[in-house]
Amino acid sequence: MPLPPPGPDAHVLVTGASSGIGAAIARALAGRGYPTQLVARREEALRELAAELRGLSGLTAEVHAADLGSDEGRDTVRRLVLDDERVLGVVNAAGYGVTGRVADLADDEGRAKLDGLVRLNVLALHDLSVAAVGALVHRARASRRPGAILNVSSITAFQPLPGWRATRRARRSCSPSRRRCTPSCTAPGSASPR
Repeated sequence: MPLPPPGPDAHVLVTGASSGIGAAIARALAGRGYPTQLVARREEALRELAAELRGLSGLTAEVHAADLGSDEGRDTVRRLVLDDERVLGVVNAAGYGVTGRVADLADDEGRAKLDGLVRLNVLALHDLSVAAVGALVHRARASRRPGAILNVSSITAFQPLPGWRATRRARRSCSPSRRRCTPSCTAPGSASPR
């Protein structure tokens, strides 16, 4: 993820930061000298990570509890990206999977799981990527400091299968290319659920 040099006004917003890949990326960023803005549903886990990051780097680690699967949560984080001039990088690591055959997920409960999957893995990533491109390109023009977006996908995005894998393919293709804002997409192997 090509970021401008670290400093107190070069924050990176990380979604899905309460565990897994999002938390690991936040740790790596703090270790490189970047203040972080941590986003996830589980506020207590975010607070623990923020304390760890402050101890590691001595830098700011802000906590923003939000459910990106909800309209309100997406709007809150979208406003952070658009309004906080310190944000020069966005990591879209929030996401989850649903297992099972689509035919077995056709009842109301299964449909709710699949709808939540699409809202978080596709819609939230799309909304935050669009907001980030607009905000980061504007900030780069004003400060000559390029911004960066990292969308976390999965190696399963390369498999032609429905459901969760399809949402990861959307993440891979939702990395818009813009001058002054470098998009990246990583596709790690399988990770164990929390």
